[in-house]
Amino acid sequence: LLKIFKPLTKGESVTFEGRHFSLENVSINPISVQENGVPVLVAAHGRMDLERQYKRVSLGDGTISISDYPEEYSRGLQKIDALDATDRGSGTFEKVFYMTVNINEDKNQAVTNADEFIKLYYGINIWLDRWGPWGSPKEIIQKMKSYFLIGADTIVVRFASLQQEQQLKIFENKILPGLDAEFDINSD
Repeated sequence: LLKIFKPLTKGESVTFEGRHFSLENVSINPISVQENGVPVLVAAHGRMDLERQYKRVSLGDGTISISDYPEEYSRGLQKIDALDATDRGSGTFEKVFYMTVNINEDKNQAVTNADEFIKLYYGINIWLDRWGPWGSPKEIIQKMKSYFLIGADTIVVRFASLQQEQQLKIFENKILPGLDAEFDINSD
């Protein structure tokens, strides 16, 4: 799919014959205003440690992982970094971690709220503590810091809470200033 999608978004005409897709001289409009087309993040999880996922990453503009512990995420990034840079395409290669948080000074309440949200969202909580962190702003900052120090360029945050606006306000007032002080970032 990426062999089809990326060229199309760059304005190229695509002919492709594969197991699931067959195209002959197909193009789309409008195309991306970005020279390299629409940026694509390809999932790769250190905990899975499958070579084929790392090979797929080379088709995208970056990688994204979810539910890896820090040491697993680090292992995945090391495998990706070991790819020849020419295999990873041109331009900037972004390393993203998708983190689900619940911010609450009462850790037990944070865990309960997060579990409730995840079960409502998915119907089941299969990853248990792989989600998270759930707890105080300090805990959230420390966990985010661990992923940045490993090599994440970006952390996408989702709130595991039915009180999304409340979580966002706490994040803006307690987490972002702590990250800014830690990493001298601009959180705009």
